Amino acid sequence: SDCLEAGLAWAAVEGDFGCACTSTHLMAKSKNKKDDPGNDKANESLIKSILRFAWDVLVGLVKLVLIGGCCLWAYRIRLHGVKTFGYVIHGFDPTFNFHATRYLNRKGWYEFFRWYDYMSWYPLGRPIGTTIYPGMQILS
Repeated sequence: SDCLEAGLAWAAVEGDFGCACTSTHLMAKSKNKKDDPGNDKANESLIKSILRFAWDVLVGLVKLVLIGGCCLWAYRIRLHGVKTFGYVIHGFDPTFNFHATRYLNRKGWYEFFRWYDYMSWYPLGRPIGTTIYPGMQILS
């Protein structure tokens, strides 16, 4: 545009119309954009950004698959008893929980967590206070 205002003639340089007034303009106009070092850095940065995004998506998908697999595995483990034994409430669970609650109420915390019941799993017995989940007994 500087050359047009000065009234200088235009010349075709390598298939592109460029300014013929100085050699610096000729070199600048004939220079290909692929040769620009700043453009290479921009391309590398763009490629790195795309690769980073693809990697983040891949890692996120792997995490999602692993969490989903763990949840499915936990669900299947939880339903193993139902599939094996059927939809039956085991008959002595309410009786045992009532017995454990009564023992906790009568003897207290200290005795409950050190309780070894010799009649539960005859003839060996069972350390009740350390092998059950006492949430229901505590809330009762």
